[in-house]
Amino acid sequence: MKFDSNFHNTSFFLEISNLISENCLELISNYAAKSDSSGKVHPAVIEALKVNNYFGLPIPVEYGGSGASFLECCSVQAKISYNDPALAIGLTMHMFSAGILLENWRLYKDLSWVLMEAVASQNRIISSAFAEPSLAGSLLRSNCMATKTNGGYIVNGIKTPVSILKMSELICMQIDCRTENDGLMVALIPNNIEGITIKSTWDTMGMRSSESDTLIMNNCFISDDLIFHRTIRGSDSGNIFSAGLCWFTGCSVSVYIGGIRKLIDEMLSIVSNSKVSHLDKNRSELPTFQSEIGLIISKYYALE
Repeated sequence: MKFDSNFHNTSFFLEISNLISENCLELISNYAAKSDSSGKVHPAVIEALKVNNYFGLPIPVEYGGSGASFLECCSVQAKISYNDPALAIGLTMHMFSAGILLENWRLYKDLSWVLMEAVASQNRIISSAFAEPSLAGSLLRSNCMATKTNGGYIVNGIKTPVSILKMSELICMQIDCRTENDGLMVALIPNNIEGITIKSTWDTMGMRSSESDTLIMNNCFISDDLIFHRTIRGSDSGNIFSAGLCWFTGCSVSVYIGGIRKLIDEMLSIVSNSKVSHLDKNRSELPTFQSEIGLIISKYYALE
């Protein structure tokens, strides 16, 4: 018996061939080790993603995007993870922010479409700066204080870790204005505004190309037109954040699916080419290996 290395070619992976090309995926795979050793995504990979309109995937076609569904975006994340899991984790943060923009527009039909159009038509890369020290993963709080000033807010605080921070052109973040009316707000800002400092604080083997570094804001001015979601203190502001969290968790789980799929393929390759000398058989032909591997594959199917 031989194991079929294409066991994973289910609809979850096959229906998105028009959204990301095999050439792009092959390029990602070829540069994965180099990106990890350098701690920086190779420019050729970024360019290939832009050619494939990756950064506009979930954005509606009328605003320059691909109009991909949530499931299709998750499938793309799994395929990228199969070739470079660190890159896929970093790019999930872009998908998270693009998802928040999209859900905000769907709910309010406001001017957030302008931001979506800029992201899609100009292939802008968004990093998601929602993680902060001492927040324990909460999206509904922020220690980054915004002080109201003429035309916008002055913001101070630290965000860490922030994936794809250096390669991004835009940063999506929640900030808090603790005044009588204003509450939590979500802004989409350029990553080069005055007062921003980026510190390299991420050095984990196999994950370096996620570029998960630290963002420090010191008296940064964020204009009113860069804030696309506002809450009133004490109101129920969970809808947009809940929707954004769905994008994050769905894409994150898909990254694990792609990584597991790659591990299974490697395992199948090893056992199919590993011979037990005294039996004169490959391990893939032995019932004990077939049984254990079959259990792993069945669990994978359930996860997918």
